[in-house]
Amino acid sequence: MKAKRRIVSLLLCGTMLFSLCSQSVLAEASAQDSGNAELEETATPSNAEKASAVERVQAMIDALPEKITADNAEDVKAQLEAIDEAKAELTDEELDQLDITRYIEAAAALGGLDTPVLLDAALSGTFGRNNDWSWTLDDSGTLTITGTGDMPDFEHPYVGFDASPWDSSKEQITKVVITSGVTSIGNFAFFEHTNLTSAELPSGLTFIGQYAFSGCTNLALTELPSSLISIAYGAFDGCTGLALTKLPDGVTSIGNYAFFDCTSLALTELPSGVTSIADCAFKGCTSLTELTFTSSTALRLENVYLIAATT
Repeated sequence: MKAKRRIVSLLLCGTMLFSLCSQSVLAEASAQDSGNAELEETATPSNAEKASAVERVQAMIDALPEKITADNAEDVKAQLEAIDEAKAELTDEELDQLDITRYIEAAAALGGLDTPVLLDAALSGTFGRNNDWSWTLDDSGTLTITGTGDMPDFEHPYVGFDASPWDSSKEQITKVVITSGVTSIGNFAFFEHTNLTSAELPSGLTFIGQYAFSGCTNLALTELPSSLISIAYGAFDGCTGLALTKLPDGVTSIGNYAFFDCTSLALTELPSGVTSIADCAFKGCTSLTELTFTSSTALRLENVYLIAATT
């Protein structure tokens, strides 16, 4: 009887062992098949081409020189333009894979050269979603922009991929002419155009975008179009030469830091139709001592640093 029990026990152990071994072998085979499938997916021609495209653009960025001078400025400009063309072929996901630190440094260094980079006596081009806007920069330093409706917005030239098309030539620009028919100025349109001294703005202009003239330290505007309604965040931030004495009567909204550090600003009163003045709109405007506002319309103020010239 004991012998029979031992035989049954051995048979049961053998059956369990065989079952466990079979499961292990099947699991290993399944993992191997899964791994092979992943390898096959990774090795597809499409993924290989994507990796190659990203690596090619990254190599172009890494090839930019560490030191940029007037002697190699034109070559660097050509490299940056080639990189921009190559980046245009990448998807947003692929662009995120790039390390653009060197690209940003090179663009900033190129823009900071004391000697302008002159490629042609006159420069021109088109922009906008449908290329229905045009710009021309003549050899006298006058930039003329032509279009209809709202000017497209641009990105910060040092961190974005969509700066204004004339930004690389901003050192040459001393005057801006925006033709009739344009109703707004895009974000960052003339950001840090430090040699810009004057601007002719159209009579139908209603909106000036974020940082549109920020850092234009030599801009000496004395009046804005009477059609203007809104001045956005940082629109004239740091325009130390801006000597406006009056804002148009139609202005209703003044954004954050709109006139921040405009040390020559000489306003004495606000338009009666203003309904909103945002945080620090006039902070750092050392020539302002007080602003008179007379209206039955409620005025929303966001912060005590409305002027705060010295605090």
